[in-house]
Amino acid sequence: MGMGHPDESIRELCIKQVLRLTESPGCGVQTLASDPDMLSNAIVKVGDDSLGVAKIAISALCNLGKTTQGQELMLMPPMLNDLKKVAAKSDIIRYRVFEVITKIASESDTALQYVTNSGLIQDLLKDLNCDDVLIQLNAAEMLTNLAMCQHGLMYLSQQGIVGRMESMMVEAESDPLQDFLLPATIKFFGHLARMEPNEIIEKHTAFLKTTFNLLSSQDPAMVGVAVDTIGAIGESAAGKRALDKQGQRMIDGVCRLGTLMQQPPTEIRSRTLTAIAQLLQIKLEEQNEDLVSLTEKWFNLLHSKPLDTIHSMCKQPFREIHCPAMSILQAIANQKWAQILMNSQPGFHEYLLDRSTETDKEEKEAKFDVIKALAEAPTSGEIFGRPFLLRLKEFVREGAFYVKVQSEVAFEAS
Repeated sequence: MGMGHPDESIRELCIKQVLRLTESPGCGVQTLASDPDMLSNAIVKVGDDSLGVAKIAISALCNLGKTTQGQELMLMPPMLNDLKKVAAKSDIIRYRVFEVITKIASESDTALQYVTNSGLIQDLLKDLNCDDVLIQLNAAEMLTNLAMCQHGLMYLSQQGIVGRMESMMVEAESDPLQDFLLPATIKFFGHLARMEPNEIIEKHTAFLKTTFNLLSSQDPAMVGVAVDTIGAIGESAAGKRALDKQGQRMIDGVCRLGTLMQQPPTEIRSRTLTAIAQLLQIKLEEQNEDLVSLTEKWFNLLHSKPLDTIHSMCKQPFREIHCPAMSILQAIANQKWAQILMNSQPGFHEYLLDRSTETDKEEKEAKFDVIKALAEAPTSGEIFGRPFLLRLKEFVREGAFYVKVQSEVAFEAS
């Protein structure tokens, strides 16, 4: 059969046909159920020497696992035996199989039950307790995907995995030989805290303490993970309140973000600006006096003159700084205190309406998003005045890429 052909391009062509089958779930399951050799060969291709072929096989099996019929077909004998044989070939291929089963388990409670009954996920859980730190790292990253759904998180809690991950995080912080486990464990708890900020932060106090400590790390990779995590937690109203309960620790953290947004490297500056935007944004329907006062407090902690600083970054020609700085303006555009600051900022009105300050698509869209947010905010007319509001609305009607046409008339020389 073509999937066993020595030519990689032919194997890839054949496994792509299986992928197309699985993209129409009902028909695909029926076809593969009636042709077990085809499914068996697709499973074997997860262990292919070509990573390109293996990735297509993984995608096909994940698609198949989106339906109950597909889960039953793949995660019970005889196909389950094929999966286990492939997983036994090497650690690298074993983690390809783990990628398939964690994605399937994330689909539903029923899918998780099939994966649990297969025995494969238990092997993944055991890897968290092995002596090989690299395998522990891979296991932690894989389980993070499962923890992103509610039923997966409940399962991991019942298995003691959440507690184990917290222990790994504490050990990694104090042991230089294990410190590269920190990003994976922080990401794990960051995803959990994004879904259940109060519960996770209150039950796992070491997580946020470690995250704030990493903001001052000398390792940019660690700083980046901490910045992303704080931004992700603070994106929701519940996350903002949970972070505010940290008191001085959060105050110091926001001050640190204000420093990081101005210091190289550029990647950390960009990620910090994005995180600040997440912390400061509030949906109109969620706005109340407490939350709006909180975002105003955090904004003022960033710098002695925060709007001057952000406005200056918006004028920089580097997209990596310009666009995330604009996202901060968009985040605060619907909040009255921010509009008052913008209205009194020298040159801000002119800058907003000047289409020549942005040159590429992403920059033009970023400015458009700021203007659209201002134009739609209920307090804009009161703060900026009706004439300027009408100009904002005209800008929105014209769109992000409007170019004013200059009429030219040629005169014939006499």
